[in-house]
Amino acid sequence: FNLDQHQLHGCFIITEEEMKSFPKLFFPLEIFSYSTCIKGNKELIFKIREDSLERKKLFLDFIKYFEIFSKKKPNNSMEWKKFYHMILMLPTIYFQAKGKFMYKKFSFKLIEKEFTEEELSPIKKATWIMNHWPKYKQIKNPLPSPFITPFFSKNKKLFKNIHRVNQSIVEEAINLSNIMKNKLEREHYL
Repeated sequence: FNLDQHQLHGCFIITEEEMKSFPKLFFPLEIFSYSTCIKGNKELIFKIREDSLERKKLFLDFIKYFEIFSKKKPNNSMEWKKFYHMILMLPTIYFQAKGKFMYKKFSFKLIEKEFTEEELSPIKKATWIMNHWPKYKQIKNPLPSPFITPFFSKNKKLFKNIHRVNQSIVEEAINLSNIMKNKLEREHYL
C-alpha cells in the first residue's frame, strides 16, 4: 500500500516457465518499458502465444461483471473500489479484444476517439473518485486496510459527492460496456 494505495490485485509473479508460452492479455509486454527491475536480470525473453480466444473471453467476463450490478450495487468500500478499477480497465480490455496492447494510462486518450464524452462518463467519474480518494496515511488509523479509510474520514463532504456520483455510475458503466460489446461485434472482434 505504500507503493499504490489504489491497488486491488497484489503482486504479479511470472515464472520463467510461463514466459515460454505467454499470453499478452495476462500482462501486456508494453508495460515492462515503464517498469523497474528490482532484482535479477533486466533482460526478459518471452515467447508469445496466440490468445485471441482468451482476449474475447476476458472482455465478455468484464461484461458479465457489470451485469451483476444491474441487480445490486456494490455494498462496501472494497466492492466499490473494485468496481471503479474495473471501469478504469474497460478501455484497456476493449483495445486488447482488438489485439492492441498498451499501458493502461494511454488507453484513456485513445478511447475518446471511439466513443462520445457522454458514453465515457463512467470512466471520467471513476477517475475523479480515485483521484480524490483520501490517502491512507492522512488518517491516524490502527486498522490494517486503506479500503476502510473512508468510514473514518473527516471529509464527509467528499464522500457525499462520491455517493452522489455512485447513483448514476453503475447504470452508465453497464451501458458503456454494452456499447463497447456491440462495436466489437460489428467489427468482428467478438
